[in-house]
Amino acid sequence: MAFSGRAFSGGRADEDDVRMSRWRLAVGAAALLVLCVPLFAVWRIRGLEQAGWLAAILALAPLVVTTVGWIGRQGDAPDSTEGVDAAAADLVAVVRRDWRAEAANRELLGPEPVLSVRWSAAPADLADHREVVFGRRSRRFRMDGDALRVVEALERVPTRRLVILGAPGAGKTALAVLLTLGLLEKHEEGDPVPVIFSLASWDPAEELKTWLVRRLEEDYGFLQRSSKYGKDAARRLLEEGRITPILDGLDEIESSSSPLAMTALNRSSVLDGGVVLTCRMEEFRAVVESGDVLTGAAVVELEPLRPREVVDFLRKKVPHGSHAQRWEPLLAALEGGADQPLSQALSVPLMVSLARTVYDSPSSDPADLTDRQRFPDKEAVEEHLLEKFVTAAFGGTAGDPARTARAERARERLAFLARHMDDLGSRDLRWWAIARRTPRWRATILAGTVGGALLEAPTGAGRSSLTDFVDSMARSRLLGDRAVLATVCGYLFTILLVGFLVHIALNPHEPARLNLRFKVTKPGFGNLGWSDLRLFVWVVLMLALPFFALVEAGDIAKSGFSADFSAPYLLGVAIGSVVASALIISALVLTLGTVGWVAGWIFKLEPHSSASSPGSSLKDDRALAFFISGLTTLLTFLVALAGLGSETSAAGVAWRLTSALGSGLVFGLAMSAFACAWPSYTLSRLWYALRGRLPWRLMGFLEEAHARGVLRRIGSIYQFRHARLQGRLVQDAANSGGP
Repeated sequence: MAFSGRAFSGGRADEDDVRMSRWRLAVGAAALLVLCVPLFAVWRIRGLEQAGWLAAILALAPLVVTTVGWIGRQGDAPDSTEGVDAAAADLVAVVRRDWRAEAANRELLGPEPVLSVRWSAAPADLADHREVVFGRRSRRFRMDGDALRVVEALERVPTRRLVILGAPGAGKTALAVLLTLGLLEKHEEGDPVPVIFSLASWDPAEELKTWLVRRLEEDYGFLQRSSKYGKDAARRLLEEGRITPILDGLDEIESSSSPLAMTALNRSSVLDGGVVLTCRMEEFRAVVESGDVLTGAAVVELEPLRPREVVDFLRKKVPHGSHAQRWEPLLAALEGGADQPLSQALSVPLMVSLARTVYDSPSSDPADLTDRQRFPDKEAVEEHLLEKFVTAAFGGTAGDPARTARAERARERLAFLARHMDDLGSRDLRWWAIARRTPRWRATILAGTVGGALLEAPTGAGRSSLTDFVDSMARSRLLGDRAVLATVCGYLFTILLVGFLVHIALNPHEPARLNLRFKVTKPGFGNLGWSDLRLFVWVVLMLALPFFALVEAGDIAKSGFSADFSAPYLLGVAIGSVVASALIISALVLTLGTVGWVAGWIFKLEPHSSASSPGSSLKDDRALAFFISGLTTLLTFLVALAGLGSETSAAGVAWRLTSALGSGLVFGLAMSAFACAWPSYTLSRLWYALRGRLPWRLMGFLEEAHARGVLRRIGSIYQFRHARLQGRLVQDAANSGGP
């Protein structure tokens, strides 16, 4: 199938948005630096107390600025029709660009498809009545052809509903990709946009529209740009019939849920304008027998490859000379008949492609596959190709031990990831889900070590952050007889904070750009949902109350008190602890709210990039993590200065400045862990890299595996090239005894 290949560069609007975001970032950073100049001057001239009050005022400045900016932007959103049209136009360009690249990586593009895959009408009992599908002229329609005619077949169906069936590896996904590109090639303004969705991640208990909206916003995050498309652009595209869902892999849903899935598909209004569904033949028959057909859909079946077609294809792909001679025994065996194990195994495009890769090296011998003793049946041939594929794809050859060792390491690491995905019950390899496999106690040790190292320098943060609240009227005594107690309690508080960071780091969530539970299009909230805010308040209370009790218990142990005074004193301690905790929470909410508003002004908290790859989502999340951490650190430092009092001694000033900086670092790290997935991902990646389970540069490794054809990419996630390949690697991981 030939395509014109109209490139998509991101568009003038995207380039302008990127420049504007960089300009905002530069202005914001310069403004924060300028705000620090008068603060430093007041500190030098009027002392720390006046500087502290000025710091509190300056910390509120971004809130005022962004409030005004947010109010001013409320009238900028486009109306519904313009926004949907713009979203559809940009989605066409991005889907075309991404799937052209993916098709090229899978060797689906060129003067002709990889193999001449043919299809014909499936058995009548798997489809709806012809009159329902084709209308009164049903007898005029024939459903057969090759990959070049699949677009025409869909357009001939009045309901624009098509089911593609086939054996494992028959090329269902490849045909869906070619269908998508063919529809985009003929796309005109106002036509629905074909978008591929992998059904492996859909739980039929969830409403289909809700899941489709989430997948659109995850895989094409730019649709969340409310300033350009209006609110809920993805949902409106679906509801207005501007999307043709290409639902790939009904068989990848748990078999017990498949009938429920078919019922949900038939009831969903977002599929009224058309849908394409792929599934294995046997699994689809089981769904139909236990439930229903896909209403109004034509059903076609991919036919097996003929030996002559495979021979012709391999002759074209194998280089001339000695390489071609190596393949002659295999080609001769294929020409000998279709009833032998080799011909049966190579009757699907997947196995033909694997055979090409496995025997591409000059040191390999394709004639091995003709050995009937080693490969007595089709399954033996297939298992052999699946076993050898990954090592061969990474360049492992018998004549180069170093390359073979590297390829084997890659295979072991991919087997580990396949086991991880299998444990999660998923075919989707999401980088942010790596943390879900990390053993809690092991990751706790790692996170505690990292957190302790980061917090060791500003240990004074624990001392001043809490003792200032407990006894703000007796600061002069802190450098005296209570110094030992304060130091001990400071270390205890540091340990509690490290534990808090560990708790956050080990409860992974989706990247900030992808997290739909916390709408990131509203300045001032960022990725902090109400559930996170409640957890944050609870954790602060659990940290603050025990520590205040420790401080007062130490004071009682040191000084003692009268029995007559004990009851009111303890009551005062209880009330004071609650009040002090409330003060801490208020200060944190003020600081974190300011962070959200500043982030909203600089970035508008909307994805400005049209990139939809796993690498781009990781970079976006990491950038936001650094931004939130840095901004929280700075603002917490400024707010903390407001409570430093009138300390004049050099030692006291140094101690309190260090304490303020330490507080900022602590809460900066905590906030980045709250809002972003990158911190927990990084901890888990480091843990497995230290153990040799994963490479240090995991994303680079995944990109290489994708380029070598081991993985395929769908939006912001990776999948193994085929479910059977993932299953084989899971088996290898289980046999190796690794966790």
